[in-house]
Amino acid sequence: MEQQKGPPKKSQAFFSLMIFLRFYPNLEFTTKALGLKKRIHKVQRRAKFVSCVNTVIRHHAGTGVKSFIIKKNLNNQKYTHYLDRWMYFAVSSGAKELTLDLRPQRFIHYRNIQYNFPSSNFATPMPTSVEHLKLLFCYLRPSPTFFGLSNLKTLELSFVRITKEDLESLLSYTFSLQELKLSQCPNIDHLRIPDVPSKLNYLDIDLCWIRALEIRIQNLVIFNYHGSVRFRIIQGEGSLFKEARFQFSCGDAIEYAITEMAPALPNLETLFLIGFSKVCNGSLYYPGKKTDLRRLEKREPHKNLKFAKMTGFDGERSSIELALHILESSTNLECLILDPRKYKSEWKYIYEENLRDVQWRVCGYNHCLELSTTFEIGFEL
Repeated sequence: MEQQKGPPKKSQAFFSLMIFLRFYPNLEFTTKALGLKKRIHKVQRRAKFVSCVNTVIRHHAGTGVKSFIIKKNLNNQKYTHYLDRWMYFAVSSGAKELTLDLRPQRFIHYRNIQYNFPSSNFATPMPTSVEHLKLLFCYLRPSPTFFGLSNLKTLELSFVRITKEDLESLLSYTFSLQELKLSQCPNIDHLRIPDVPSKLNYLDIDLCWIRALEIRIQNLVIFNYHGSVRFRIIQGEGSLFKEARFQFSCGDAIEYAITEMAPALPNLETLFLIGFSKVCNGSLYYPGKKTDLRRLEKREPHKNLKFAKMTGFDGERSSIELALHILESSTNLECLILDPRKYKSEWKYIYEENLRDVQWRVCGYNHCLELSTTFEIGFEL
């Protein structure tokens, strides 16, 4: 008698994989993770991607999921049904980390964004277990009765179309929110953060056209901003801003940051200024003639300055004049180091509430000036 043939090896491997994934807590679906080849047409690749995700979800136990990540260009109405189903699975299975990245490989205009989050299946009035939410290239339109994100601790929005009213409404009931990151969200020109997310301590704004920032919370400690638009900061009483990082592209940004931004943050201890120097042919450039450097208006001398270091010193006339200017302005200077090595460009200005306690450091592509006083005050170029 012929022996009965067992199931094919391919079916056995698939069955074993499904058993392994049945209680797998961290589900990440990307083209690379699913082993989809880029040589096939993108339509076929998307179809296989959808099929793989559906298969895993269908065989999963639906409990114990910690993170659920979708990274695929599915910005099309025909995939909306699948995305809604996947989001519902993630929420119902108790996922704490949810990432939905629908970015195309080549950037298209914001008006071509098609998927709405949260979906009708997700938009439950009951709180969910989601604590970390990351959305890319979609709409965010929470309904007035939606409280499904009330347990959020971190919220990251990139290429997301959301109005300032919807964002303010969302923040009004995220009582546990600790970190907020906004990147290239085109519809937010006035950001108002109410005092409800009292645990919010980190705010990051990247390339958003914000004209005004209104903050009413007291625990916000770190603020990062990158953009080309000047904006006003309106603070509530008792704000505890300790560290801020500003990166502008306008030429007078250093003046603006120190004269306008820093005074608006009375408790600020550390201020990073990035990309403010005017660079000409890779060298630090000062408006006017080179001989004008030593004729700059002299301010109060650095009476407490003991040590100074210039990196990227190339021996040119402007470098020598700058060194002489430091020597003339520092009556108690004990050591001046001229270092020909070069460092990356970064500005850092550290100061405390007592204006006498200042440390200046200046770091540029070809020049780096580090001035330290007995009070640790300085300027970094």
